[in-house]
Amino acid sequence: MKLTAIVALAGVLSLHATAVRAQTLVVETLWGAGRYEGPRAIAIDDRTGDFYVVDGGSHAVGRFDRRGQQVGTFRGSGPAELKRPHGVAVDSRGHVWVTDAGTQRVVTFTREGALVGVWGDGGSAAVSLRGPQAIAIDRDDNVYLSEATASRVQMFDRYGRVRTTWSLSAVQPPIATALAVDGNRQAYLAAGTRIFRLAPDGRLVDLLELATPHNVDGPAVVPSRPGALALDTAGRLYVVDVQNQRVLRFGVKSQLDRVWGGRGKARGSLDTGDAAGIAVSAEGVVHVVDYANYRVQRFSSDGALIDLVGGFAGERQLKFPTGLAVDARGDVYVADTRNHRVVKFSPDGVPLARRGAFGRGDGELQHPEGVAVDTDGSIYVADRGNGRVQKFAAGGAYLSQFGRQQWISDREHRFTPRDIALAQSGDIYVLSSDRVHRFSRGGSPLGSWSFVGFGTRLAVDRQGFVYVTSTAQAVSPSPPNIYKVYKFDPLGAPIADFGTDGWENGRLNLPSGIVFDPPGNFVVGDGVGGVRVQTFDASWNFRDAQQLPSPLSELQALALDGKGHLFVLTAYHVARFAWPPPTKKP
Repeated sequence: MKLTAIVALAGVLSLHATAVRAQTLVVETLWGAGRYEGPRAIAIDDRTGDFYVVDGGSHAVGRFDRRGQQVGTFRGSGPAELKRPHGVAVDSRGHVWVTDAGTQRVVTFTREGALVGVWGDGGSAAVSLRGPQAIAIDRDDNVYLSEATASRVQMFDRYGRVRTTWSLSAVQPPIATALAVDGNRQAYLAAGTRIFRLAPDGRLVDLLELATPHNVDGPAVVPSRPGALALDTAGRLYVVDVQNQRVLRFGVKSQLDRVWGGRGKARGSLDTGDAAGIAVSAEGVVHVVDYANYRVQRFSSDGALIDLVGGFAGERQLKFPTGLAVDARGDVYVADTRNHRVVKFSPDGVPLARRGAFGRGDGELQHPEGVAVDTDGSIYVADRGNGRVQKFAAGGAYLSQFGRQQWISDREHRFTPRDIALAQSGDIYVLSSDRVHRFSRGGSPLGSWSFVGFGTRLAVDRQGFVYVTSTAQAVSPSPPNIYKVYKFDPLGAPIADFGTDGWENGRLNLPSGIVFDPPGNFVVGDGVGGVRVQTFDASWNFRDAQQLPSPLSELQALALDGKGHLFVLTAYHVARFAWPPPTKKP
């Protein structure tokens, strides 16, 4: 069965937008905070101790307090949306400056993530940028920018007027990998294996050549390649050596006096790749971006490890999770997609067990995206990367799998399971792109049907009706995106489609989760940046909207436990809320 157009079906119920202001939900429990997809740069606000991490994998900037707790995430929107953020710096007012290689711009935000301004083509300042990458700001708020395509570094005042330009044409390669400014407004540049001081008259003055060995209390340190620079209040220079995965500290006379790190994944070891980042707080705490280990490590100025922020070694630390389920006891199951596992938590976020590991064998997973729990505790996992559904016993033992034959036989509609739902009838429904597949509890295929769009989530109500949240691309006319909730009978016959595009409450914007509360209302999650949860009655009349608080963004899935809790899964967190939310007093 194929729906060839998004049209009103017989019996379709209309959705009406409303201007009612969404209330903000209050978090009861939150875990998974501080996760990174590709951290590559860092800056510290010395006034507050907050630090900001550019996460290239999620095209966002995360804000953390001095304890290392994530307190915000921002990525811009519209013309100021970050496409490939690269560098970050903080000015004297606490504004956060982000170089974005994807748009050839520099975007400035408040510490809460509100847009301040844009430099570059179409921006608020008449600044032409060619490949902006590294950025540093001195105490007078002069902005230093390296431009890879133009092979230069420019200094601007805070209004975007060029004050000095340094050409890198004589440097090999002619690209700055890092910039730093000390408390005396002296700027430094790393390029190739060399570190330069930027003279006020536009000259590059050689400071250090790291292609030759340096001695420090013993054997010579082998040649190094600088990937990031920072200075402390004493004037000491810290260099991330991306060739040897270490931190080098040079004294005020440019003598190497401390080395720590080394390639690896253990605490204190580094795997920065070429995406190095380093910053030193006013208290002398050295923050190092550990790119390939998905974390920030914090050291004393002498190299003693203080703590870690982020990382994916622990069960509580999730890497872009996408699937969510709750069992009868209230325990929470998360498809931890890029860690290739399913993690079981208590309702308070305490890790209880894990299922799976990366691979193609029985019980192994590749990018699992959906999870469901049966009444006997059996766990079904949508193993998308392997084109199958796997079943595990409540205790974690592998039991069986199905769906692989659909992946092999149907070349036109490749079976790539994204979500899974269990019906009281015993049927299993699996969402795969623009199709829903129906299986018996034993895994035998019973049929499939398709719809227009790309399915994001799947749900089955008590009567056995099947619901799919979907995004669809309209060829013509506009709008380019049409967001829907489809309703089908248990055999796949279309009954209705709900939804009208828009940000207003009562409309849908990228719906990514649907559940049903005890009275039978629809609870739908939607939105990319400002995530919200909307409630509609059984006739799809809008009832209310609840905004999710910062730092929640990029909603993936919803689950209700039947005990008065709504669980929300985003790209970086699991959050628990009271549901229905308490009524606020007027």
